[in-house]
Amino acid sequence: MIATRAVWPALAVTIALLSAAGTALADDAPRDSTLEGYVRSMADSTDRWFGLAAQPADTAGLDSARDFALAHPLVRPRVRQGFAYTPEPEFNRALGAVLGGAVTVGSPRTFGSVSGHLRHANGPNDWYGGGDYAKRWRDPQTESLWALNLWVGRSSGALDRDHFDRNFSSLYAFVSGTDRNSYLRRDGANAGLARRTARWWAGAGYRSERESPLATTATWTLFHREPVVIRNDSAAAGRASEVGLRAGLRLPRWPFTLEGQYWTAGGALGGDLAYSRLRLAGGGAVALGRHLALAPQAEYGRLTGTALPQDAFYMGGGPGLRSANANALQGTGKAVASVDLLLQDDVLALLHVPHPAAFPIQVGAFAGAASRWGFDPASGRARLTARDWPDRGEWLCEAGASLLYRPGLPSPETFVRVDYVIPIGPDDRQPRIAFSYTRALSVLNRR
Repeated sequence: MIATRAVWPALAVTIALLSAAGTALADDAPRDSTLEGYVRSMADSTDRWFGLAAQPADTAGLDSARDFALAHPLVRPRVRQGFAYTPEPEFNRALGAVLGGAVTVGSPRTFGSVSGHLRHANGPNDWYGGGDYAKRWRDPQTESLWALNLWVGRSSGALDRDHFDRNFSSLYAFVSGTDRNSYLRRDGANAGLARRTARWWAGAGYRSERESPLATTATWTLFHREPVVIRNDSAAAGRASEVGLRAGLRLPRWPFTLEGQYWTAGGALGGDLAYSRLRLAGGGAVALGRHLALAPQAEYGRLTGTALPQDAFYMGGGPGLRSANANALQGTGKAVASVDLLLQDDVLALLHVPHPAAFPIQVGAFAGAASRWGFDPASGRARLTARDWPDRGEWLCEAGASLLYRPGLPSPETFVRVDYVIPIGPDDRQPRIAFSYTRALSVLNRR
């Protein structure tokens, strides 16, 4: 039964989602030299906007503290934590309004933290939650950070395993109904161990979880608009016994980051689902003088074994294919390449247009190409193929122009983006205006 348009979960989810979005991605903001000018301009604009109300801070000792932080990026103050409550709201058409939170005891940097999670989804009238243990410790000689995470319980996730952001997707679904992800349920346990340094990171994990499909239960939004997608695509039911590996590297003399992920399930690991999944990505930003920045990025993915919806590669709405809706295409293979050229100056200031100094607007241009292969032409669903690279005629190209505003939240690399996209090639795509709230170099996961 479709959930009713209840008012109380709507108000609660709105407030909680906005507070939760402020913490997303903050720990992973890259040290990108092309952003330093923007950060300085934001600081200057604050003084101009607030005038005498913005009193200069006492900066004694801040320079030495900043030097130490740059030289030791993984060192953080040790915080003793006894008890904390964290809200964990969510909203999508499969679960409806999800309200609840987590209670945490301890600190990951001492003896570890233990958390209990409990949330109620009013769409299917079901409970989600479980327990986790987190431990962090630093090697004093190499200053590398080790992280251990254990989880057991029931959770939800998206079929797109690569670029799903729970906070942003919930805001899209709740405010405008424009969330295009499909969702599934997972019951079981997983564990992961990772090591991170200033230049590279690597990790390994294992999970044994039963994956189950979910149906649409909520078609209401905050402003009573019908969601752009009603159907929730079904995941394949079964237990996944999976090992995952991941690694990343920041190149020492170039402002580029490379990362790779590999998952395998079935065979000697057991379980009902058998597949292998490889994903590679890279990107960076290069300053072209004082006014321009060039940001190329690329991604490649390949799925072998069983072509499950929850392990396929999804494409659309991002770099290389902004001319298609998000998650509009899927397959067992994916290749994406794009480049953005950004004017770092405030274009309104250059045109002498009066506007608040705290709201600089930037312009840019982009071009990209993307391809997916291994899919059924009739249904569009993923289908196994032996090919590791797309045919020449399977590429979709595009170009366009952008207006960008960087609010600085939840991280300096996150921005509001309006793109005018022009498809290139003989297909049924049309020029369109695309609105997004996304990250720079969005093919990188850094997790």
